[in-house]
Amino acid sequence: MIGIDTLNFLIKTPINIKNSTILSLGNPFLTKDIFKSKLISSEQRKILYSIEKKKQIKYLLTNILGAKNIDILDISDEEGADYIFDFNKPICDFMSEKKYNIILDFGTSEHIFNRSNVIENIFKLLDIGGIYLFHLPAGGQIDHGFIQYSPSFMYDLCFANKKALSLLHLSLFHESLEKGISTLPLYKRLDKDYRDVVDKNSNDYEIDTINLKKLTGTSYQLFNYLPEVMLLGAIKKNKNSIINHNVIQCIYRNTKLEEMLPSKNKKSIDYKNIAKKIFLKIPLPALLKLKVLTKIT
Repeated sequence: MIGIDTLNFLIKTPINIKNSTILSLGNPFLTKDIFKSKLISSEQRKILYSIEKKKQIKYLLTNILGAKNIDILDISDEEGADYIFDFNKPICDFMSEKKYNIILDFGTSEHIFNRSNVIENIFKLLDIGGIYLFHLPAGGQIDHGFIQYSPSFMYDLCFANKKALSLLHLSLFHESLEKGISTLPLYKRLDKDYRDVVDKNSNDYEIDTINLKKLTGTSYQLFNYLPEVMLLGAIKKNKNSIINHNVIQCIYRNTKLEEMLPSKNKKSIDYKNIAKKIFLKIPLPALLKLKVLTKIT
């Protein structure tokens, strides 16, 4: 699905939709809020509304945002796919001549079981300098698909392939929040190799995103209590390379076990950690606490 958060990202960040070739995994239908949004003109919204649902995405991206072409790939032709293919399988010779500037994954890869082939296929079809843009479930959607993505999945994928891939954007989003919350401050603090993972132009992609700084980790704990949390992100392909799937999480690469466990010999009082625990235990809705965090930073 394409909602306000993803449309806003497409329009306001330097992704450069204009004249680009796009592949969409599945047909990302437009949500109802698009037809009320001021991101596009009232006349454009009227035309979109009059078009058959499965053709709306092509009109939005080509006629309104200026893309050169968009192809839709799906496992069946029920929703207007241009190419029929099971992404569980290696892409190999199928579409071997095709290379895209942008690949959209707005709610498809979580339904594909073979993680390795999904990632391999995406970056084989993406041209050098191209962008993989995803909007995927991060929590609170039991049995929606086979998988829900943690921010660490995408961050550490880029670390394991840091010469071939770089992270442009990574944020958590809930429909009740006005803006997404950037996950990058947490990894900037935890990972000594942060500068090798995150693209030097990543600040240009932080449009309408909240930076909670040292409270980013606290927001993760609050997101765990919310339904339908989404992960929005963008990864740039820098060169052709075999994808490294031997991925280790950032926290285990940089932190020893004794540093993760509470120390019995520690005499100093960690007032910040105590305040954090008290805040998390206050009997108020998690969403309200998240909104409080966004106001005090």
